[in-house]
Amino acid sequence: MKSAFHAQSNSLVCFVLVLCACLQACGATRGPRDNAFKVRGKIEAVNESENCQLEIHRADTAELMVKKSIGTEFQETIGIAPGSHKIYVVISCSDSAAAYKSPIYEVGKAQQYMHPIDLGMISLRAAGQ
Repeated sequence: MKSAFHAQSNSLVCFVLVLCACLQACGATRGPRDNAFKVRGKIEAVNESENCQLEIHRADTAELMVKKSIGTEFQETIGIAPGSHKIYVVISCSDSAAAYKSPIYEVGKAQQYMHPIDLGMISLRAAGQ
């Protein structure tokens, strides 16, 4: 009975040690944690079946950071590199030559995950309008 208890204890200790080692290895290989924020809105006067895209661009370089397919009403979680970033959002739909470009937002703060950037009702307009 005593040897069965020790064998079971040893197995449990080995399992816990292996589990800890695996978790540590996974954490070590991820590098710095990414930031995330949420953005939401509703595109007006667009067919529900239309294919729309949400793009996140860096404000300083206009570089495309993220591109996602969205519905006419959306709330998306966007993952970004660690730190604070100035971005703007572009929304476009396949059946329209028009697009929406948001004001510049500074993202990378925890509250933006809990309290999404709300773009409200989005009206697609031709460039320059």
